[in-house]
Amino acid sequence: MSAASVFAVWRERDALLARLAAGFPEVRFDGVAHPDQFPARALDCDALISFQLRPEWLPRLPRLRWVQSIGAGVDRLLGPPGLPARVQVTRTRGDFEHQLAEYALAAVLHHAGGWPQWAAGQAARRWERAPRALARGRRAGVLGLGWIGGEVARALKSAGMAVWGCSAGGRPHPACERVFAAPALSEFLAGLDYLVVVLPLTPATRGLLDAARLAALPAGAVVINVGRAEVVVEAALAEALESGRLGAAYLDVHWQEPLPADSPWWGRRNAFVTPHIAGVTETGALADEFAENLRRYLAGQPLQHTVDRSRGY
Repeated sequence: MSAASVFAVWRERDALLARLAAGFPEVRFDGVAHPDQFPARALDCDALISFQLRPEWLPRLPRLRWVQSIGAGVDRLLGPPGLPARVQVTRTRGDFEHQLAEYALAAVLHHAGGWPQWAAGQAARRWERAPRALARGRRAGVLGLGWIGGEVARALKSAGMAVWGCSAGGRPHPACERVFAAPALSEFLAGLDYLVVVLPLTPATRGLLDAARLAALPAGAVVINVGRAEVVVEAALAEALESGRLGAAYLDVHWQEPLPADSPWWGRRNAFVTPHIAGVTETGALADEFAENLRRYLAGQPLQHTVDRSRGY
């Protein structure tokens, strides 16, 4: 059998592969900085490190046994039809739970504290005082209570908020006053001042928050999405914001990325857009986690942070 081989598709390919090669001199490492540079030839590699797996790549990966997601999300790896059952998919955990929890809390405090109003007053050079609200005592709901959603719930609770959660099975969580199962989603939404979406994108979650479910939120509620854009129906969210029925949306994930310059989301007065930076992969964390799994792979041991391909996460 030929030596084990790893191929990486990432902008920080050189730094990543240099760290890995230093620890595994017996393994062959190669890669490209951008998906569009993926080789047209067949690759004799065991493992692929990437954010995505394009369908046209599969015929060029006859020996593939393992795909490592550079981020926490894996929908762009599981989507291509024909991914052989033998291929394991693992995710990078890093410290995404703390990054996304701080982002969600910052969004809540920004809105509750009136910062959109104060920023508009500063831009207009207008000294206009008004009562400032508090996040403390308001109710936040976390949709998706995995390892990231659980940390988001803890961060919101630490700010004195009442926290509800919603997950597939509705299992209790120590940071949540109540946890609802998926069938009670509308009841969950109806009690919220803030909704934080932390769901992965799967066939079951795509389009989950449609017009009817967004209408279940109380008037003035705020939507914060750090999961996947496609969980929310874009047109339904746009209408709810433009009509003023929802108070605001904080969106780190978008239906098209990069967000085009002519997208109406840039100019919506009650939408706040960030360029998918709520959780950023660090080269060191990716290298450390992949190295541990590579050691396990070479030793024939089970990999860590594996994805249940049937569930999509």
